[in-house]
Amino acid sequence: MTAMTKANGPRLAAMTVGQVAEQYGVTVRTLHHYDEIGLLVPSERTSAGYRLYSEQDIARLQQVVVYRRLGFALEEIALLLDDASADLGEHLRRQREAVMSRLDEMRELVTAIDRALEKEMSGTKLTKEEQKELFGDGFSDD
Repeated sequence: MTAMTKANGPRLAAMTVGQVAEQYGVTVRTLHHYDEIGLLVPSERTSAGYRLYSEQDIARLQQVVVYRRLGFALEEIALLLDDASADLGEHLRRQREAVMSRLDEMRELVTAIDRALEKEMSGTKLTKEEQKELFGDGFSDD
């Protein structure tokens, strides 16, 4: 591992691909893929060609991981992260908005499931409208 310097700051150690994978819960293969597609290109490489990740690289990875957990495609993530007009605060606001939207959807689903359970326990059949609410767009009258 090599040391890196931070402008006007202490020396920080770069992290290897294995260290990053272990610490941030991604696979080495995932990190290699992100490098190959240009989503997360490590700032340095050793003389032997091993990837080394800086603090800035790790900050970008954290953003990628959050967006992936929210279901964004890698291409969408690249567009979001490479938007020159956006800053970290903007990314966090977008992520929060996406999470809140998902929470609202999950609350609505829980409510629909609760109603279906009540109907099931009382022996009442769900109406077509209730089935559609519960099963979403995938519901078919057939």
